[in-house]
Amino acid sequence: MNTKFRVIILLAGLMLFPEVSGAGIIKAAEFDLVTGYRQDRVQWSIAGNSAGTNPNILSELTWDDLRIFQIQQRGLVELGRKNNALLTPQLVWLVSYGQIYSGKNQDSDYGGDNRTLEWSRSNNSANRGSVLDLSAGIGLKIAPAESSFSLAPRIGLSLHQQNLRMSNGNQTLSDQTIADAVYGPGVVTLPATGPFAGLDSRYDAEWKGGWLGLELQQKIGTRLTLVGELQYHQVIYTADANWNLRTDLAHPVSFHHDGDGDGLVYELGGDISLGERWRLTLRGNYQQWVINSGRDTIYFANGTKSQTRLQEVSWRSYAFMVGVGWRF
Repeated sequence: MNTKFRVIILLAGLMLFPEVSGAGIIKAAEFDLVTGYRQDRVQWSIAGNSAGTNPNILSELTWDDLRIFQIQQRGLVELGRKNNALLTPQLVWLVSYGQIYSGKNQDSDYGGDNRTLEWSRSNNSANRGSVLDLSAGIGLKIAPAESSFSLAPRIGLSLHQQNLRMSNGNQTLSDQTIADAVYGPGVVTLPATGPFAGLDSRYDAEWKGGWLGLELQQKIGTRLTLVGELQYHQVIYTADANWNLRTDLAHPVSFHHDGDGDGLVYELGGDISLGERWRLTLRGNYQQWVINSGRDTIYFANGTKSQTRLQEVSWRSYAFMVGVGWRF
């Protein structure tokens, strides 16, 4: 996380602290439990050296159409404040877990810049793994008296994990001529095209950092409330991988990735009142994250290591969820 963003969070926290510290009691609390469908796409690439060249894309991995069953718990606590109905301090949190049940993976290697001279490609299964999301924050709900509209600026911290797997290997491209031209004859020996046994590799990624957000609510009639939220995140990215079929690499950590980046989270939804305390809640969520550059540290079986450039990591996700909420 860069210094500028740390300063923003610090200043925002100092501005909010008097509101939170001045709160006397818990004014209200909300708990939501939702579940539904989520789909993710994760892609990363590395260069041939630490300068980002030779070639600029040496290897690229993509996990696509990751279909996930997700369950999520959300909470909100409003703190009462005497003689001030306009501003209400809030504490919010989110805990989410998902199980990957379907997906595909592609692993490609190139000998030329800009994804040219592809000499190896495998297309594999990615139907195992999991995702985890944790987030917590504080904010101020701003709701003018007698108004059906409110907004809540917030700050917080979050952690997002993806535990990705590769199995059921299938080599779909093997060009030994290009491999020999790039690395020299006999340095790289490619497998024949077709299925290959024993693939059980993993890639475990973690995105953590701070965020600034804004939630808007609009009541329509007596039963329906529309909700929209936008969050901007700055994150530190780390990942460990175990390439189980590579005998030249160390295990259980074959290489490590680290870098800095940012992300945007958009959410739209609605709450339908089912009575004084219960409600039906619907949510749609879209996330877009990117790490622009970083380091790829490779650990070899003989105890040595080397570094090259992590060119980019991108993660896109969308989800549709439904559940119930309770307010007291």
